[in-house]
Amino acid sequence: MSASDFIIEDGTLIRYEGKERQVRIPDGVTRIALCAFASQYRSSPVEKITLPATVTELEHSAFAYCSSLTEIVFEGDLSVLPFGVFRGCRALRALFVPPSVKVIEKEAFCECHSLAAVVLPEGLTEIGESAFLLCKSLARVSLPASLRVLGANAFSACTALYDVRVRDGLRAVGAAAFSECTRLVQLALPASTTRIGARAFYGCTALSGISLPEGLSQVDYQAFYDCRAIESVVIPTSLTKLPS
Repeated sequence: MSASDFIIEDGTLIRYEGKERQVRIPDGVTRIALCAFASQYRSSPVEKITLPATVTELEHSAFAYCSSLTEIVFEGDLSVLPFGVFRGCRALRALFVPPSVKVIEKEAFCECHSLAAVVLPEGLTEIGESAFLLCKSLARVSLPASLRVLGANAFSACTALYDVRVRDGLRAVGAAAFSECTRLVQLALPASTTRIGARAFYGCTALSGISLPEGLSQVDYQAFYDCRAIESVVIPTSLTKLPS
């Protein structure tokens, strides 16, 4: 690996131009710029990227469509995984989100088709819209107690997803958050949940058991549409608003 492979300006990695399979970002880099590794229109050989402790900020789409990327190692503290940062990294298999991360933004891991395992840290407060949309290999996910916002389509069309653990703390399930998760069988929502968004579980055809908490006050339009395996639901007394 040569220093000339990295285009760096004032601590920001503007572009990686090398051909190595394993890449370690040079120490001293603090930011990875927009589309620095992105390769939607060209083939990328990069399989593993290590971010040193000096990296504290990623710009959106920094690693988008790195088609060969299977592993990303975070050594430092990041607070945000931005919009589309790993979108379309179809070979990425596992993800350990750093404990410093508070927000996963819109489409951060959208279309990561091989992503089979993800560890979300306690301290994470928000998962943005379509963050894990079309992660077709993702089978299990545990949402931390710190999570407050689960955006629209967050796990939509995760067709292998069968086990979702939701801890007390989540206030609302976003619109279509789990729509078309066709292997999801059971789900228990915590007492903190007060709203289920429109089409939240639309097309979850295997869903046979859903536990609605006392304290839930609103269920929006078609929240359980085409959940054909559900035979009965106990409606909590706190529920005051149902779609007409």
